[in-house]
Amino acid sequence: MAVSDLNYHSYFSLFTGASATATASEFNVFDEDNYSSYSSTAVSSPDITYDSSTGKIHFGAAGDYFVVFTANVETGVNAKLAVLKIKKNGTALITSDEIRLMAAFDPEQATVHLVVAIEAGDYLECTHDGDDASCFVSGGTHVTILRTRGHYSSAFYTTKADQTETADNYDLFDTTNEGGVVSSKVNGITYTGSNGRFTPSATKRFLFFSTWIYDTGGSVADLQHKLAIDGSAIDDATAGAAAALTPATHTYSLIKEVADDEYASVKRDQGGTTSFDAEIGTSFSMIDLSNNGIDPSAMLSFSVTNDSNALADDSGDKDIFDEDNYGTFAKTDHVTTSGINYTKADGKFTVAEAGKYLVICNLVADSVSTNASTDFKITINGSAYFTDKFRKQGTDDPRTHVVCLVISLAKNDYLNFIVNNFGADVDDGTSVSIFRVDNVAGSGDLVLDRTASAKEIGQDYTINTLNRDVVGSQHSNTTDKVLPFSLAQKGPRHLRGRTTSYSTSLGSKKRK
Repeated sequence: MAVSDLNYHSYFSLFTGASATATASEFNVFDEDNYSSYSSTAVSSPDITYDSSTGKIHFGAAGDYFVVFTANVETGVNAKLAVLKIKKNGTALITSDEIRLMAAFDPEQATVHLVVAIEAGDYLECTHDGDDASCFVSGGTHVTILRTRGHYSSAFYTTKADQTETADNYDLFDTTNEGGVVSSKVNGITYTGSNGRFTPSATKRFLFFSTWIYDTGGSVADLQHKLAIDGSAIDDATAGAAAALTPATHTYSLIKEVADDEYASVKRDQGGTTSFDAEIGTSFSMIDLSNNGIDPSAMLSFSVTNDSNALADDSGDKDIFDEDNYGTFAKTDHVTTSGINYTKADGKFTVAEAGKYLVICNLVADSVSTNASTDFKITINGSAYFTDKFRKQGTDDPRTHVVCLVISLAKNDYLNFIVNNFGADVDDGTSVSIFRVDNVAGSGDLVLDRTASAKEIGQDYTINTLNRDVVGSQHSNTTDKVLPFSLAQKGPRHLRGRTTSYSTSLGSKKRK
């Protein structure tokens, strides 16, 4: 079935609910054949489809798409490596550096992302390639796709940047000073490799999505992952590292307006002089949320500005945005909130209208008291919707964990972000961003092209005048079979049984 190329943000999101079979071979992480018992949850606009028998994601409409792939990677033995890839029609678009895996410290989370040009009929695959037969991905591995109809930039390293030991701020995508080769794709934004700047041509609200894949020559506990405008940090999240546990990944995200006379950049800073490499797959994406200049009907983005209380390893479920878990709760709002109500008394995020919402949470754990995995959950109305494992390790804390999903919500549904038996504190910089993706510019969801496939009177003498298969695609609702009564009426001359045509009268007016 053809797809109407209407002015909508198409979207897709998928996550797994079980662990894949261990293998040393490259495999599609969303192919059910790679699991002994497969389960998954998908949310999608009608123009993007998923085939679990192959793991392929198919596209019905051409366009530019923002793609985020996050895998929870594990191994049964120490000192193994894993590589993530996003492929289009069988060819790799982006490849991560080898992520270090340790049996005692997994799962390790890894993320890659980019903007890719898609033609109708193309397909994407997300793969994992381990160097040992004990390597696999665990539940909560996910991919999220959003068509971008506004401005965007996407940049990632295809060869690593030079090693640096400076303690000062430096721009990660400044290839003049830092070396390395960066692949970029932009629309309405200028990327300048000589200074690492991303400059928009118009003032827009952008989703910032930044992933380090980094290596160190020692141990460091204060790597600052900073998102900046005109050289000044909007906010940051802290990463830790130990040489034996890198390369590792660290992702940070938020929504912020950037004016046409400003520039965005990604900075790295630290208190010491431990060596640091930006590895292959280190990425920065900057996505305009608007549709032809009109913002989503609902959005929210903030980060917490102080640490939570220490949450014990036997404390049960704790909400990471509930003020009761902080001595003093404080946050920085990055955009003016609309259509979403956050209540700090219980950590709830309640949506005013039904729709599909992109939800991104960056959880940072510090002061780890217990080296163990903990459940991270997103709940809807108190019931678990998404669950995966987050490994906390005092050797290289702070550690970050990102979840990026499209979630379908009804009016007045609420979300909570939960950790179980955390054994750490929620660190300054932990952030959440939410915005609606199915009602941009005030229109309904995408619909499929239809032609009449039924007769007005069926073989059983059923009257099908208002059946969608008779009238065709004249209404934006993709779920209702029967169309509004008004669409079948022929107008005033047929009211009250009138069967003859008539002409309007001039009344008392005279023709001149």
